[in-house]
Amino acid sequence: MFRHSWSLLLFITSSILLVFAACPGRSLGQDKPDASPAAKARAEALQLLQDKKWKEAIAAYEAIVKDSPKSGQSWFRLAYATHMSGDYQKAKDAHKKAAEFPAFRGPSLYNLTCAYARLGDKDAAFTTFNRALAAGFLNKPLMVKDDDLDSLHDDPRWQKSLASLDERVNLYGVFDFWVGEWDVFDLKGKQVGSSKVERLEGGHLIFENWTGAQGGTGKSMNFVDPIDKRWKQVWVAQNGWVIHYDGEFKDGAMRFEGSSLQKNGSKEFSRCTFTPMSEGRVRQVIERSRDGKTWNTLFDGTYVPKKTDDGQ
Repeated sequence: MFRHSWSLLLFITSSILLVFAACPGRSLGQDKPDASPAAKARAEALQLLQDKKWKEAIAAYEAIVKDSPKSGQSWFRLAYATHMSGDYQKAKDAHKKAAEFPAFRGPSLYNLTCAYARLGDKDAAFTTFNRALAAGFLNKPLMVKDDDLDSLHDDPRWQKSLASLDERVNLYGVFDFWVGEWDVFDLKGKQVGSSKVERLEGGHLIFENWTGAQGGTGKSMNFVDPIDKRWKQVWVAQNGWVIHYDGEFKDGAMRFEGSSLQKNGSKEFSRCTFTPMSEGRVRQVIERSRDGKTWNTLFDGTYVPKKTDDGQ
């Protein structure tokens, strides 16, 4: 059944990376080498998943989350094993728990949609489907082929949901690559800050919380203006400095241009570019200009995903 396609086993060199719930590019990672009993239990549970021994895997992960209730990855794998066993009622609760962890929210909500569909609860399925879209799960090729969702196809809401998906992918979803919790490093590899970037208000607002290594803070609101269909960013620093940006996703990056008013009343121009990179990283370059012609680089940093509770 095509449902099995949303558990992709990717073998990269000697490391095994499991990608459950069909989220291309979202790897649940590999368990780091560790000789502790807990690490051994995780390795054994992972092997049970690979062998598709669902009953045994469920028991193994139930024991793991009992000891490590804050392990989002383990909750996600428990939900996956339970779903694959065919116990959708029980899987539903596990998917809900996994969705509480930001790193797993999108795919977990999608899997919860699948569970509701299998249980025949179409209203809950469509509601959760829209929540999954808002959380950034935008894999349309999977959604239209996944047999978990077959029961939804004859409902008028299905085409509306796909249309909403297309809109989000084409406009609202282009900046989702910046959503996450990050450590930020300069070109020399020195950590210069950390940032938590959240998707709020039904996915229509991307909210940044920046903390500099020296203690400075700042926040930005990023959203699509419904009038001109362009991205806007409003940055507010701890000292009250405000920059207004206007931008779009173009040539593989989110590109903003804006300006700010200085204390002496002069206007300063800014450019801010976010470029998705390999391994889930993001590069941000901020440039400044007094005349809009000569530009100087103020900041060049790489956002690296923070490690999960599993140390990954």
